[in-house]
Amino acid sequence: MELHHLAYFMKVARQKSFTRAAQLLHIAQPSLSQQIQQLEQELGVTLIKRTKRSVQLTAAGEALLRHADHITAAVEQAHHEMQEYAHTSRGSIVIGTLTSLNVLQLPTLLRQFREQFPGIDIILRLIAPDYPGFGNTDLPDPASFAYTFDHLTAITEQLLIDLGVSRAGWYLQDYGGPIGNRILGRHPDWLEWLIIQNANSYEEGFTGAWDGLRHALWVNRSPETEAPLEAFLAPDGVRTIYLHGHRDPKRISPDAWNMDLNFLARPYAHRVQLDLFYDYRTNLALYPQWQAFLRAQQPATLILWGKGDIFFTPEGGIAYLRDLTNVDLHLLDSGHFVLEDQAELAADLITRFYQQRVAGIR
Repeated sequence: MELHHLAYFMKVARQKSFTRAAQLLHIAQPSLSQQIQQLEQELGVTLIKRTKRSVQLTAAGEALLRHADHITAAVEQAHHEMQEYAHTSRGSIVIGTLTSLNVLQLPTLLRQFREQFPGIDIILRLIAPDYPGFGNTDLPDPASFAYTFDHLTAITEQLLIDLGVSRAGWYLQDYGGPIGNRILGRHPDWLEWLIIQNANSYEEGFTGAWDGLRHALWVNRSPETEAPLEAFLAPDGVRTIYLHGHRDPKRISPDAWNMDLNFLARPYAHRVQLDLFYDYRTNLALYPQWQAFLRAQQPATLILWGKGDIFFTPEGGIAYLRDLTNVDLHLLDSGHFVLEDQAELAADLITRFYQQRVAGIR
């Protein structure tokens, strides 16, 4: 029995509501229901009677709840006593990150980790490249350099090989999803655990913002079908991408979109983005492969999904529950760039995920 399953069950039992329990646990209700179902399947009994208006414990549920407090108290006491013996470091962890993790949030994440694991030495290995055509990398002429997801994947994959990066936790966001999934499909042994943040792998994940790509550009690429998409690269468009769906847009620094606009002012920059808009169609054909990969590998997974994302729907995040079982899904009151305004909450959720799902410490 997984202790986090027991904790989820106790919260539902005491709140007598999946909705309220999910809110208190900061977890999506479908994910919470899935965890309770897994506990019931493991025990071979029904613990909770579900109706439209109420949640009631079965006789087995009442019996488990009586034992649950003793179990969790014993575990906490044992953990506390073990801490007393831990006068020196109990090990070390090497953390590697690509730019998709947003290195500006690393101090917050590391502080949270240090508070939870004071006896573990942290060795930070920062790998911070930008994809070709992005950030501070060179911007080769698209006439002689193919800006496709296959090509960006090959370059990133070779960089990781050259640096000796192998098994690790992966954080996939936006374009990092197609690139990361391609790499992991070729190197499944590189995947230890997974964080998905608004990186789509399902048909239902597309919002209407994609209509100009899916129903025009991908059907017939031409100056006429490209022209409307320039709005995404204009100042108002870039600003909207950062602010759309966020509960408090004032929390997001204008530096974010102004820096992007600075990079977009370089020669070829718009052509590069249009090339990638067009090539994104190749990702859809690979969705069944990526879904099958998740079903086969079943990595411990945390999904942080800004439900107000201008590009990807909440249903795109929920769809992962069809293929993953060892997963926590959190639909956040945020947009495409969750870390812009929900960094502290994300840090808490990542710490708890690592503690419960990866490190095995409850």
